[in-house]
Amino acid sequence: GAGPLHTQFDSKGHGYTCLFLASAIAKFTLGEDVVTTDEEPFTLIETIPVHYNIGHLATAEGDTVSPDGKYLISLNKWSVDRFFPPGPLLPQNLQLVDISGGEKPMQLLYDMALGVGEPHYSQTIKAGLVAERIRKWLQEPPSVQVRLPMDISIR
Repeated sequence: GAGPLHTQFDSKGHGYTCLFLASAIAKFTLGEDVVTTDEEPFTLIETIPVHYNIGHLATAEGDTVSPDGKYLISLNKWSVDRFFPPGPLLPQNLQLVDISGGEKPMQLLYDMALGVGEPHYSQTIKAGLVAERIRKWLQEPPSVQVRLPMDISIR
């Protein structure tokens, strides 16, 4: 696939898809039944360049029925010569993009090298959902004893 690869969604009726050949993220509106802004349905709103050769995308709960539309993570395939040490040890990178909207365009917030294999699908969820489940698990631990490699304290 040289065209759009993976699509994620926000809570305002926008879709975000990666454009591999353009190394960019495209933001577009969905149909009139889901757009919560005054934008025209099925319209390209904007694009933002990423570096380099974008693969998968992830927004917080972006492929669920109630996505959280604040941030998007771009999982990029190549970042050669962008991070020290240069070379093949850090060939991929992740980029955090602000998609909270309003009058401002999408904005690149953070760029991070990733020294493992090509980044594929990921899921992001709100920390509160995870914390609640961990809290329940700590109150009623499973019958099998699990030793955690770190000290976990949840307030």
